[in-house]
Amino acid sequence: MDRFLACAVCIATALVFVFCTIQDVYSYVFEYLVLLLLTVVYLSGYVSFSLTSRCGFLLLICHKLYECLEEVTELQWWLEQARVVEFIFDDMLVLTGIAMIAKGLLLTLRKQNYLLSKDPHTRSYNKLAIERIAQSEIESGRVRRLDTSILIVDIDNFKHFNDTYGHQLGDEALVAVTRHLQSQIRTSDYLSRWGEMSL
Repeated sequence: MDRFLACAVCIATALVFVFCTIQDVYSYVFEYLVLLLLTVVYLSGYVSFSLTSRCGFLLLICHKLYECLEEVTELQWWLEQARVVEFIFDDMLVLTGIAMIAKGLLLTLRKQNYLLSKDPHTRSYNKLAIERIAQSEIESGRVRRLDTSILIVDIDNFKHFNDTYGHQLGDEALVAVTRHLQSQIRTSDYLSRWGEMSL
């Protein structure tokens, strides 16, 4: 629905240019091109943007629509009377839209960082993440003169289990083992799947 709204705003703004008197054509065309650019970015990144970012883009699109309408001669009297509308659509939409896009991007980056450090099956740390954590913990232990331990657990004949019962049951077995180990460690401990992921 919101993608339809963004497209409708672009079409309506183009129709305003055709059917209304424009005071400053160059300014209108510039604002319209920015509106089109925002809409293209919004539509092309729609699936990957968080809801917060999408709302921010919609606010910026509405702001550009208002910027275009400021150039329409027939609306000049109403726009001059409605200073509150100008404050909301001119300043508040831009600030709120940019803040929402930034917040959405931050949430997306945090989520991606989380996913990059986790094993997709067990949701425990992956090999790359645990190597960084282990290096940091060992260095921290050395500085604070504390002992640091690493415990490696191996599931015997796991390849044979996978070959016999299939990868789906193998994944379920890994998840069950991970849950058991997670319930046995302290909150200060880290649990990781060291095995290589097969793509």
